[in-house]
Amino acid sequence: MQEESPIRGTWADADKIQCKDCFLRDRTQVTVNGKIFNVGVTRAYCAAYPEPPDSNGKPHAVLFYGENCKFYQNEKVVK
Repeated sequence: MQEESPIRGTWADADKIQCKDCFLRDRTQVTVNGKIFNVGVTRAYCAAYPEPPDSNGKPHAVLFYGENCKFYQNEKVVK
């Protein structure tokens, strides 16, 4: 008999990730039932971390565990 186990995963939190107000973030938004979700901030790629072959994306520590990004630029400071 095959043993089954639950699938588990970790997702980036758009409200906690430093990228949420970074000038370099992916600004993609999705509207569901009138509510706007900033899905771009939780993507692995942005202006600082472009898609392969130019980079491997954001470090997992930044994307999933709340560490600071060395490329972070607050959008209110950058003009």
